[in-house]
Amino acid sequence: MITLVGSHALRGANYYSYRPVIVLTVDLGEHDEVFTNTLGDFTDQLIELIPSLKEHRCSEDEPGGLIKRMREGTLLGHIIEHIALELQYIAGMEVGFGKTIDTDTPGVYQVIFSYWVEEAGITAGERAIEIVNALLVGKRESIDIEDLVRELGDIGADHYLGPSTAAIVEEAEHRGITVLRLDDYNLVQLGEGKYQRRIEASITSRTSMIGVETAGNKRLTKHMLDDAGIPVPKGTVVRKVASAIEDAEWLGYPVVIKPHDGHHGKGVTTGIRKKKELKEAFARAKEISDKVIVEKFYEGNDYRMLVVDGRFVAAAMREPAAVTGDGEHAIEELIALENRNPRRGYGHEKVMTRLSTSSVTGSCSSAPATPWRRCSPPARSFAWSSPPISPPAARRWT
Repeated sequence: MITLVGSHALRGANYYSYRPVIVLTVDLGEHDEVFTNTLGDFTDQLIELIPSLKEHRCSEDEPGGLIKRMREGTLLGHIIEHIALELQYIAGMEVGFGKTIDTDTPGVYQVIFSYWVEEAGITAGERAIEIVNALLVGKRESIDIEDLVRELGDIGADHYLGPSTAAIVEEAEHRGITVLRLDDYNLVQLGEGKYQRRIEASITSRTSMIGVETAGNKRLTKHMLDDAGIPVPKGTVVRKVASAIEDAEWLGYPVVIKPHDGHHGKGVTTGIRKKKELKEAFARAKEISDKVIVEKFYEGNDYRMLVVDGRFVAAAMREPAAVTGDGEHAIEELIALENRNPRRGYGHEKVMTRLSTSSVTGSCSSAPATPWRRCSPPARSFAWSSPPISPPAARRWT
């Protein structure tokens, strides 16, 4: 049996790569100097278990290179390396660098491969050893690949970068800048030595604290934009529902109700056209902030814009979450069906986030008159006007 002697992570640029890597110390035991082409149907069994390994280029630098090497004969440490990489890749972490080297101890090798989430990388290495051992003793049926990938995916989901941080990290990689995660979330170091910079989401080590506090104050931000000649919706800040009703009538319906100090769209209700709707929206916003903003509502698209060094570089249109009726399922059932979409996941783990509902959802629906648990009319769209974050897929190490 192959045994794991030890494992550790190199978290920055290192002797093997400028990317972080996992180093497994593996003892091949009785399988030292035993090549894959002498192990019967080992190669076929592995391909059947993990078909995507056929795409690995290996030293041949072409799809199928790994399989060619296995049929010609290669050591099992090399196979562990590729399985560890592929398990991470299937789980949504785009890793690709790996190498296996011998040590001064006969039969003991160092299996080195890149990772994105340290815990997921070490776990992938351990599971790769388990897979190889199971195939060597003819117990392939004991391995559930889907279960292993789900385990790695769950670990990775707890440590994914947010969309803003991931985009910056991707660009840094394209420019050959060393990237080092400093915590399990969004604190990242770019570069090394005296040239290093640290970022957290869209905030950098050079970001003004006054700028951050201003951006977090909706009322002040709007006031400054207005002073700069940028059109902003008229609105007021109130503490009591009676004042909100009075100001809404002064502004003219429809209006928007939002918490003064909220974020991520929480407690925001748009398109309010009646006093009753306003009272309900006010109560939701009040749960988040003591002060509530009442604004004039304008129809239009919601854009996120990115400015770098005073220059506009990109924009993304945020679309509201929506489901379409089919005449058979209720709205809540349609939401559950859409959440089975493999492109949806928790947090930032997939291209789109899972659809969620709250007390705001029903009031924001484009057709609130249709009960959640009643069959929905075919071809009718039900959208909530406060969109969830649906970031582009974050790039991983390649």
